[in-house]
Amino acid sequence: MFELTICTGGHRRTVPAEAGQLVSDLLQRYIPSFALPCAGNHTCGKCRVHVEGAVEPAGESEVHLLGAQALADGVRLACACRIQGDAVVTLHDEGTSKIVAWYKTPDFERTESGCGFAVDIGTTTVAVQLIDRTSGAILAERLAENAQRGYGADVISRIEACKTVGLDVLSDRISEQIEGMAQECLREAGISHVEESVVTGNSTMLHLYEGLDPASLAVVPFDVQSYFGCYSRRTLAGSPVYLPRCVGAYVGADITCAILAADLMRGGIQLLTDIGTNGEMALAWNGKLLCCATAAGPAFEGAGLSCGMPAAPGAIRTVTEKNGTVTYETVGEEPACASAGQAFWMRCPSC
Repeated sequence: MFELTICTGGHRRTVPAEAGQLVSDLLQRYIPSFALPCAGNHTCGKCRVHVEGAVEPAGESEVHLLGAQALADGVRLACACRIQGDAVVTLHDEGTSKIVAWYKTPDFERTESGCGFAVDIGTTTVAVQLIDRTSGAILAERLAENAQRGYGADVISRIEACKTVGLDVLSDRISEQIEGMAQECLREAGISHVEESVVTGNSTMLHLYEGLDPASLAVVPFDVQSYFGCYSRRTLAGSPVYLPRCVGAYVGADITCAILAADLMRGGIQLLTDIGTNGEMALAWNGKLLCCATAAGPAFEGAGLSCGMPAAPGAIRTVTEKNGTVTYETVGEEPACASAGQAFWMRCPSC
């Protein structure tokens, strides 16, 4: 048995490690927020860490994705680096993610009393709101990155992870995260209990939350175990949880809730888009509702792109050419993540 020391955010933690164990497996266990965008398939080159100590030499895939200079500087891919003795791994401190929420409570007749939670499980982010059901006021809110991100950035990766680490692991991880966020909201609002909660999300996220095998969602004809529209087997803060109905295998309950909140069927031609990792669209026309979905994550979050990244500080957002000079702007006006000066921590593996 060896020791792996994990350094992140100024903190050090030493954990037991076995010969041949992947660094990514240990990070998933002890640092749940550590992301593996391609689910450890050695294709994205983004799970970069700095490693010192006894580890196996880099293989062909690491050499290709990292390059000789990064390897010489001690950079390794967590999903490919195996322990051979005592080692130290340092994680890049990406800072706190900035997740922005804006909401306007729709007008409708309110017949319920007490409080409840409204939860949206996104593939990338999770939102929990504590709501006064009489007035519609938001009493507290928590926003966070989905705790399943260590098992891939998209729904297909999460489905595949169920086969390797087990459905219960992913199901418990998201339910425990939501429970923790809900308890924080209760403490902030000074409330001891709620009457009922609603948990929505795309079809895969609801399958994982409910502990239903989502394997059939990854292959044609994309059958589902449930379209939901029922109460969950789980509770939230001790209260019953209602799971809204999904439209289809990839048109989930999240857009069902959005259609209701936006009163999309009020007349005329109305178009609603949900641009998330799983992108969805609904068109209300002539009394009918047409829906579709697509994998928007690769375009907007860059998980499947060799030079892609989420809209984090340092991401290049605009490029302009004028009179032979190229200029660019970045998110947060931070130095570009693919600049030569940041080659150690850069997100772009081919630059």
